[in-house]
Amino acid sequence: MSYLDDIVYLFENNAITGGATGWTAYKEFTPEGEDNLVVIYSTGGTGAQTKDLNSRDVDFQIALRGTANDLPSTENKLEAIKQLLIAQKNTIINSVSYAGIVEVSERISTGRDDNNRPQLVQNFKAFRNA
Repeated sequence: MSYLDDIVYLFENNAITGGATGWTAYKEFTPEGEDNLVVIYSTGGTGAQTKDLNSRDVDFQIALRGTANDLPSTENKLEAIKQLLIAQKNTIINSVSYAGIVEVSERISTGRDDNNRPQLVQNFKAFRNA
């Protein structure tokens, strides 16, 4: 499994997406018509940083699209995602060891789509022991 799968697993097992949350997680794909999306994009990484080739730093972006005219709910969801991600220290996610996850950027607004749905993104780095 990829680290994107690990992030989706983390979200779904912590009531960020799925079930009764009203939010759906996708990897590298944004459906046109849906509201309340969390999309995880791979943005690269630096690869092995030590002699231990199993240690990998991976970068990813979280992109949200909310419901029309509801920026506060979208902002709150991104804040919940950020808090969950940065709380992961020396943990196992989906059977993979992570030393931690850190913010790489602040929240960025990319405006609204043609249906007036707010869009936000934020970038993170995960320190993964693959």
